[in-house]
Amino acid sequence: MLKKLSILFVITIVACLVARTSFSQDASQQHTLSDQVTIETANAYLEKCMGTFPKNFTPEAQKVFCNCSAANIRLNMTNTDLVDLNKKASLKAGNEVYEKYIQKVIAPCMSAATDHIAYVSCLENRGHSPYIKNILPYCQCTGYEMRKWVAQKGASAIIINMTNNPRFYTDPIQTLLTVNQYNAATAQAYSTCRPLGVERKKNRL
Repeated sequence: MLKKLSILFVITIVACLVARTSFSQDASQQHTLSDQVTIETANAYLEKCMGTFPKNFTPEAQKVFCNCSAANIRLNMTNTDLVDLNKKASLKAGNEVYEKYIQKVIAPCMSAATDHIAYVSCLENRGHSPYIKNILPYCQCTGYEMRKWVAQKGASAIIINMTNNPRFYTDPIQTLLTVNQYNAATAQAYSTCRPLGVERKKNRL
């Protein structure tokens, strides 16, 4: 009889622990879901983004950047993060949430936007070598090279410069587009793409 009571006691304790664990997991999941950025919040971000035209952007770059960043806000940020980003004191390098925002939203979306920005900038540049005859493939190549560079080094370039010179670099987008690293990468892209620009077209038979 005592043995049966002991077994029943153990079973009761295990059942209570399982129920408590299940409840804890459900509560945690509900908390996670409640902190997820809603579609409505992402759409509000998109609308605000499209209402502001950043310097050095093109219309296509703005469209690409805003749609991308609205999607990444929903995928990679939380409501808690957004509350923190609404605090002016948080908008600086060194803040964990702000750097997460730069790494997960700004940099990857600027990679796509930079493709358009660098392409148009290349077309408008009057300083190209006179040997550049095939301007369209040359500039398309430049846009592609800059897209790759931003994807690989954009986030670090933004954070490093905003950390080293916080008074001058206050906006992550403009920081990226104006720092020495970006200008050097553009020059390298021109050099990489030059063979396409000077390549002679084969005569058609």
